[in-house]
Formats: sequence, C-alpha cells, structure tokens
Amino acid sequence: MKLSEVVKNYLATRDVCNAYGVDLETSVRMFDEFQGRPATAADLSAISYADFATWLKPKCKTATTVNNRLRQLKTVWFYAAELRQCDNPPRKLKRLRESPAPIVGWNVEQFGKLLEVLESQLREPSPLADYFLESFAPTRELTPESHRVMAAAMRRFDRFSSNAPVAAVSLAMVAEFFTQLGNDVGQQTAVNIRGHVLTVLRHAWSSPAGIVTVRSSITNDAAIARAALWLGWNTGLRRGDLFAARREALAGNQLTIRQNKTGREIRRNLWPQTLAALQAVKHTGPTLLPRKSMRRVGEVIKDACRVAGVPAGVFKFARRGSASEVERIAPGTGWKHCGHTSPDVFPKHYAIQSICGDAVPEPPMPAVSPG
Repeated sequence: MKLSEVVKNYLATRDVCNAYGVDLETSVRMFDEFQGRPATAADLSAISYADFATWLKPKCKTATTVNNRLRQLKTVWFYAAELRQCDNPPRKLKRLRESPAPIVGWNVEQFGKLLEVLESQLREPSPLADYFLESFAPTRELTPESHRVMAAAMRRFDRFSSNAPVAAVSLAMVAEFFTQLGNDVGQQTAVNIRGHVLTVLRHAWSSPAGIVTVRSSITNDAAIARAALWLGWNTGLRRGDLFAARREALAGNQLTIRQNKTGREIRRNLWPQTLAALQAVKHTGPTLLPRKSMRRVGEVIKDACRVAGVPAGVFKFARRGSASEVERIAPGTGWKHCGHTSPDVFPKHYAIQSICGDAVPEPPMPAVSPG
C-alpha cells in the first residue's frame, strides 16, 4: 500500500486538526521525493528512516523541523503496521540533537501595543475583510484553512488601501496593490493573495447590495481577542481553561476555575480592565467567552501582532510574559501565577530570561541579637 493511501486512511479514522493532517501528508510527500517514487509501507525501515533524516537536513531550517518530519513519518509507520502492511518501527530510531529553543513571549510593553491594535480594530472599519466575513464567506463552503488564508488576504488589502470603502476601490488601486505585493512576498504567495482579493472584489462589485456590510463579526472577534488576552495576562491560566470558564465561575471580581490539566481549583481577582473587556464581548452562551471562536481568535491575535510590530505568537506568549513579569517582581512566584503544581516546569518552558533574568529569591534574614 502506498504511504499516501495510508495517510488518507489514518486521517479518515482519526479526529485530528487540519493543520496536523497537512503536516502528515507533507512528510509523506517528502519521503516520496526522497525515494524518487511513490513510497510504500514496504519502504519503511531503520536504514531508510536514517537516510531520510540525512536527506532532510539541508531542506529544513532547524533540527527541530527535521525531527518533526521524522515523528510524523513514524506516526504513519505505526499506522501502516496496524494495518499489517509492515512491521512496527524499532524502538530506537535516528533523531537529530536539538538546541534548546529560546523561551519567547511578550513583555508588558509589547502586550500593551498588541492591546492598542485590537482597540483600534474595535473603532476602525476594515471594509474588504468585513465584506468577506459578512457577505462572501457565508455563501461558500470554505475549509477553516481557506477561511483563515482569505481573511488574512483581505486584511492585507485593507491595510494597503487605508481601509477604503469597497465601493471606492478602483482597478488602479488594485493594480498598485498587486505591484507592491510582488515586492513584499514570494511569487506563489503573491499569486494566491491576488486570486483571493480578486475573487472577493468581483463578488462585491457584481452584487448591488453586496457592498453594504455589517461589522458585527470582525468587531466581535477583536473584542473576544482583547478579552481573552486581558484574561490570560491577568490570571496566567491556560487558554482552554479560560474559554471553558462558565459565567457562574465569576463572582464579583473573583474568578474560580478548576484546571482541566491538574484538577486544581484556582482563584484569581480580575482587574477592572479585564471585567470591562469581558463585558464588551457579544456572547449570550453559558461561558464567559465563546468556545467555538478560540481558533479564529488566535488568527486575529497573530494578525494584530504583525500590525503592532511585536513577535508573532499565540496565547501562550501572554501567559509566559505575565508569569515572567511576576517572577521579576517577586522571584520564586512565577510558577504559582501559571497555576503549576510544582516550580520545576516554569524555568524550563515559561521563564523569559530577558524579563526575569536569573532572579533568585533571597533567604529571610534571621533575627539575631548583636554580640
């Protein structure tokens, strides 16, 4: 059986996200390229695996990327063995030695810039992105990945046009955008963005009522992202726990959450700014934040990072940053802000050295009488 068929069968029987499925398919395609033909399960062996690792080195930027490709191929290998197409992989297989990745996150100044961008999105229109979300996307069956990529293309055009109304967009403006695009991104990316923008503009121009848009979707996405970030920075807790928090968990300004990972109950006092951001979210469900928006809001945050000029990151960047700021102020307490059960994990995965440095708490001074 071809490995491409093994991957299709695997994805059909597993509940995995689209991005992971794409990664598996990409790793198998690279193994096909390495073999010089469509690879089969019979091609999987410790020797071919090691040779594939060597072949990957010049094609990947880091050892971590190589090891990820190898892990993905190993996943397919295990499933092929489960289908009795080959033997199980050996217990020990070649891996590259990885350099410790630096711990990155936002400091308090970067976090403030990010919030300012989200605040501006609540005030300023983004016409073509609004049109895409409100009028175009609901009429199409788009995959989550297509929705994300097309929305990003619309926001890029809105930034170029200084948020010009869709009705005021001219062919000359579009041509100028395409020219600049060719200088800013790779050829294939430029072709993709041009195609997305033209598709949505043609739809808008051909619909007499299409250019009148409602801003509810994009405005609320920015409001949810702002509230989630305030909540994450304020509490230091995990994204999944915060999006699962129910309304009854908030009593006054105190939020009580039972962490899904550890089972421990955590209490946090929320700032007035955090409470105000939560109140600005249009959501009537049983949770403080709409759970279905979690992935979409992540894309809003990444886009806001690019506009703010801060490291493009995910929700965990806020968690690491706030915990590191706590560690800087009160050495030895950052892990408690994260809700960890012990201090062991914090220095390895959360402490940003540029913020908290090598802070070590001083021991208490004993009260001893002189002499």
